[in-house]
Amino acid sequence: MINFGSLAKNSGGDVPATLEDLFKQLDRKATHTGLRPAQLAALSALDGQLEHQDVIMKLSTGSGKTVLGLLYAEMMRRKYKGEPVVYLCPTNQLADQVVETGRLIGVKVSTFPKSGLPYNAMSGETILACTYDKLFTANSVFESRSIRPSAIIMDDVHAGAERIRKAYTVEVPAAIFKQFRALMSPLCEGTDAATWSAIMRDDAASAYEVPYWVWAQVWNQVAKLMAPVQDQPPLLFTWGNIARYLELARCCISGVSAEIALNIPPVEEVAAYAGAKHRLFMSASIKDISGLIAVLGCAPAAYRRLIEPNEDEGAGERMILPTSLINAESKKAEIASACAVLAKQTNVVVLTTSTAQAKTWTDAGAVLSQAADFEGMLDKLRTTTTNFVVFAQRFDGVDLPDDACRVLVIDGVPGGERVIDHVDAYRQKDSPEYEVRTVNKFEQALGRAVRSSADYATVLLVGADIAAFIGRKNVSSLLEERTRLQVELGRELAGMPDHAGKSIGVVIQDLAQALLARNEGWKHAHTQRVKVGNKAPRDTALTPYEASALAMREAWGLAKAKNFHGAVTRLREAANMPLHSIQKAELMYWIATYQNQFDPGQASEVFKTAFVLNTKFPRPQQVADRKFSRLTEQAVALCQVFGVYGSANAALARVEEVRAKLAFGNSAETVERGLLELGELLGAASSRPEKETGRGPDVLWLFDDCGACIEAKSEKAAPIHKSDASQLFLSGNWCEEQLATGSPKPALVFATNVSTADRLEDIAFGPRLMTESILMDIIERLRRVVLSLTYDGPLFSDPATVASKVREQGVTGNAILGRLAVMK
Repeated sequence: MINFGSLAKNSGGDVPATLEDLFKQLDRKATHTGLRPAQLAALSALDGQLEHQDVIMKLSTGSGKTVLGLLYAEMMRRKYKGEPVVYLCPTNQLADQVVETGRLIGVKVSTFPKSGLPYNAMSGETILACTYDKLFTANSVFESRSIRPSAIIMDDVHAGAERIRKAYTVEVPAAIFKQFRALMSPLCEGTDAATWSAIMRDDAASAYEVPYWVWAQVWNQVAKLMAPVQDQPPLLFTWGNIARYLELARCCISGVSAEIALNIPPVEEVAAYAGAKHRLFMSASIKDISGLIAVLGCAPAAYRRLIEPNEDEGAGERMILPTSLINAESKKAEIASACAVLAKQTNVVVLTTSTAQAKTWTDAGAVLSQAADFEGMLDKLRTTTTNFVVFAQRFDGVDLPDDACRVLVIDGVPGGERVIDHVDAYRQKDSPEYEVRTVNKFEQALGRAVRSSADYATVLLVGADIAAFIGRKNVSSLLEERTRLQVELGRELAGMPDHAGKSIGVVIQDLAQALLARNEGWKHAHTQRVKVGNKAPRDTALTPYEASALAMREAWGLAKAKNFHGAVTRLREAANMPLHSIQKAELMYWIATYQNQFDPGQASEVFKTAFVLNTKFPRPQQVADRKFSRLTEQAVALCQVFGVYGSANAALARVEEVRAKLAFGNSAETVERGLLELGELLGAASSRPEKETGRGPDVLWLFDDCGACIEAKSEKAAPIHKSDASQLFLSGNWCEEQLATGSPKPALVFATNVSTADRLEDIAFGPRLMTESILMDIIERLRRVVLSLTYDGPLFSDPATVASKVREQGVTGNAILGRLAVMK
């Protein structure tokens, strides 16, 4: 006889009193017999927040977040019988790991099958593990099947936030890109002629944001352009997410692609997400919650209840080596060759910021993992050794524990992969917003190879840009304490006198071999130096930046309901807070965007204020020329520029970062940026008048008693033409009109390797010549200034000493101009 009574048994089990009690009830495998102190402390804190909708938990990589997230999920599954519970991960590979972890601790977890639906999870019999993309895609099965979870657990939530941003970003299809670009060009090129010239030459490195007043004129035409392809990839999964609010979107374009995105993702309209009774946000790195507020609509009150156990041991053993600090002149190819040798005995994994940047590593023998073979490559790394692999734009979502990766290379400062991310990085660099966002990405990248407190790996930081970034004092203070100590130890390793006379490849191999061989001296040094004490109480009051993120989200809610007056009022309140000028400019831009909906004239005035705060925005309409002037003595300015760095090596890395931009093989835009930044490093008042005002030189340097009016012709190979000479001559006239009273007349300078002219009469006014070799000489002299100051106490603290060293090395304004030959 069939025992129908067995069906009456509660499939979910009883709801235990605590999460620890739940763990004890589970049918665990032998590999999970107990919980660590940090996990127990986190569970206890979670017990106190089971009734809250939003909960934030921070635990280090490898500390067992997945187990805690699954226990929380299982508790909610039992509490809300018959309702789905969803565990979100950045990648399918991580979702599969959640399934396996669930098996080991006795929690049933399902994923989406290759065909059909996960009916057991939909009915609340198991927990559903899937990617963020699955929930936030425009064609979400959660919406089509009315799947309404009672609880959502978000693992690696900062990586998840990036995926959500992408879900609300439409990439213009390649087939219609040129038509799209042609639509934008006549309306945009007047706001930034130099950048648009590069975009029209298909320069992938040049990126531009279409200003709001242009977008207001063309968004309807864009919608018509997209209509025939909106049901095809890549629009199929994103267009529906932004189409309703297209007039409020951002549009950014490069020479090869374009994107349209909502600045604040309307996740409040995703019923499965917004309607969840409980949402657990989990991350190994939480500097602030601005991103969680702006992207995910997390309640600010959750930050005041942040779960961050003192018992958390932090990431394992990492030998972090900034290679530019070992040898500032080292070539990436040398480092790649050293890694190829190491790959003969262990797995070496490289993370780069782009596919193009991967070439140096593939030339040395690395295999570039593309999207199609990503999962297969991860399996290969976990099951075999002696692999040399490079991933592009995979700074998160890659778990490589133990022998899967013993040498990790981070090539360049981690950044986003969207065109919009490149625009923001350029426009917001050096602001607290940029630094917090980048530090989060940096720490996510560091966590790829060391997945537990017992794991270990060598981490090579390659590139002057990343060495300069981590060398900034305020960036160092943002790092997790254990990471900061490991970086400091790595800096000391990089500067040890034992490396004198050795090539960078030999040094890297020596140090990596010490870690791989489990050298007792290294292990003892790491144990002694990397000790994390009790965590200081975190100030959970909202910072001005977090408060501005909240204002942005609230203003978005008003704007999408067409209450533009209310949106402007809310953002004006936020703009009155003590914000960094770059962050304030971003708020002012959105005030202007919303105000343009009902008062275009006033919006234009607001945008001009934003432009004054940050001239990296497109130029305003009918902008008035500003008076350019020298405000600070050169030595004092040098102290301010370099004073942000905590060591001479970090300052040198910044010099090398600028040197790389000045190579004439770069695009014209990159060289102009390099000239601007070199002027800043020299202590000049450095600006790009033509970009900022539409008139004047490409770059203007103003020193205490002289200046340089520079037209960059780095890409020029033919002799100087009459039009080139006229351009420089007119820029000189503009300087006479626009420089503040009392400013010295700047010298007229061509930045080019061309030393001849079509006709001598065209250059009769005597322009000077700044060649690539002269720029490299200036950089080298500036390096010697930095090196000479390392013997005089704190770096760049005494303007009088700095002034003396600047004179000695011949990098005063007059000395630099004196080395520029006059064209005849």
